Amino acid sequence: MKNIKLCALISIVLCLFVSLPFASERSLFKIERSKNANIVQYDANIDGNGQIDKNNPIDSYWLLYASDGRRTEVSAFQRSAYGFSIAYNESGWFDMRMKAVEDRNIKVLLVDGEPKAEMIIKGKNAYLSKIYINSRDGFAGIPTVLYYILTGNEVETGEEIEEKVEVKNQKRGE
Repeated sequence: MKNIKLCALISIVLCLFVSLPFASERSLFKIERSKNANIVQYDANIDGNGQIDKNNPIDSYWLLYASDGRRTEVSAFQRSAYGFSIAYNESGWFDMRMKAVEDRNIKVLLVDGEPKAEMIIKGKNAYLSKIYINSRDGFAGIPTVLYYILTGNEVETGEEIEEKVEVKNQKRGE
């Protein structure tokens, strides 16, 4: 009887594990926030030739881990914080600018057939894996960003690096 219960428990855990959405092989990076467990995921769209799609290079969406783990789209209003601009560069990559970290350039490219988001972290070229945003609720529930942390792996060594960036409050001139 104990073996049957154990097998049933293992089966349930495996089913739950398999049903959770995970980053795909097209994954570039994610944004985590202090507000809750929900994340914004950024993936590269790959065309039929194995290249980043020049017409629609990035797929961004929410993974609602704070509730049921489902995927939902980033709304037009949310794009003011989590949106981006992207343009193909004739050198063979895409130049990306994130609303969340407007002071940093991101180069989206394929490295050995795998999509990467390259940027400067702590003065070194790195492949971005995560942006963590720490904020507090402001006027009318609109959050004020206090700082963000960039996490990635150095291009040359593969070593994980992080950089914390304090955000100055424009209204108070801090």
